[in-house]
Amino acid sequence: MYCYYKKQYCSICICLLSVILFVSFPSYAADTLPSQEMVAAHSTLLLDTAQSLREMTDQTEEMKKLLLEAQVQEAKQYQLMKLRIQWLYETGRTSILERLLTASDFPDFLNRSEQIHRLIEYDRNKLSELSDLRMSIESDAALLLEQCNLLYDSRESLAKQYEELLTLFAEGNNSSSDFSFSENLDFIPELLTRADSQIEEGKNAANQGNNILPPAETWDLLTNDDPSAPQKDSDDTLLSDFTENIDISTNTDGVSENENQEDEIAPPPFAPPSFSISVSENLLLSALVQCEVGTEDYSAMTALASCILNRVNSPLFPDTIRDVIESEPLFSSVSDGRIESLLQGEIDPVCQNAVFDAISGTNPIGQSLYFTPSSSGMSGVSFGNFTFY
Repeated sequence: MYCYYKKQYCSICICLLSVILFVSFPSYAADTLPSQEMVAAHSTLLLDTAQSLREMTDQTEEMKKLLLEAQVQEAKQYQLMKLRIQWLYETGRTSILERLLTASDFPDFLNRSEQIHRLIEYDRNKLSELSDLRMSIESDAALLLEQCNLLYDSRESLAKQYEELLTLFAEGNNSSSDFSFSENLDFIPELLTRADSQIEEGKNAANQGNNILPPAETWDLLTNDDPSAPQKDSDDTLLSDFTENIDISTNTDGVSENENQEDEIAPPPFAPPSFSISVSENLLLSALVQCEVGTEDYSAMTALASCILNRVNSPLFPDTIRDVIESEPLFSSVSDGRIESLLQGEIDPVCQNAVFDAISGTNPIGQSLYFTPSSSGMSGVSFGNFTFY
């Protein structure tokens, strides 16, 4: 009898256990399947993260471009400084002490001293600008590197959320029309790829920010895969063209040992690429600047030199500096012989430096071809007592 009840008890327990298992397992599976609300919440969160990542990626790309543009400007200024020192040395510029000691009288001594002071101050300002630019580049590089790290964190967060959402879709097998959120997320892989690219390029640019790059390498970085970036038609021959063609057989007066020989030199960096300038033309232009605007400020000197260079480039005028200066109507300094007298003497180094800057690409007047006294009322760009138009 005891055995009979024992068997009945065991049978009942087995049945109850079967019922419990049958009921509990489907309930547990149903609880773990993702609902439409759960998928919608994950999708919304994912879209918000994606928008944040897109904005951060755009910001990183802009910071990278600004940094590379600053490096290009630094490379230009650095090469200009090197070439200016080389130019002064190879064209036989006299020493500061020699210029002071060869003054004809005390007023001449004071005048030369003021000229030297202006020249030194100009060089010091240019050096200070280069130093400030270097500090700015290093600061921007540090900010860009930090931005890349933040972008990486955001990218990883988006990738994780995207994987979680894909897992929810797979587990729930939600391919019906009720779950259409996946169609709005097709751009996520492409966004992740773009973020990876900007992170890598941004870190490379930030690491390069601690070095002064050669101009060609800097331009390559700036224009790489960027069709909208400025081209480097005349900038990738900075030092080679100058050093290959510059005349080094000059005496202490800065003129060629063979006065009849036109020793062509390639224009210094960033000069108009359509023509080159000989030593004698360089001196002639410097003499014109001294005669016409030698008493004006430095910007007026550079403006006049740029005006003459604009004329050389214009089809309205002759195509050489000498022909432009000697063409009708003549400059007053040409007609009265002051230029010839000055060429037989010594040209102000400040005027020569202004001409060098104009040849190097410093052009404050744009495409202006003419100039007149500011008192004439002509509209245009004014420097000193002259208006250029």
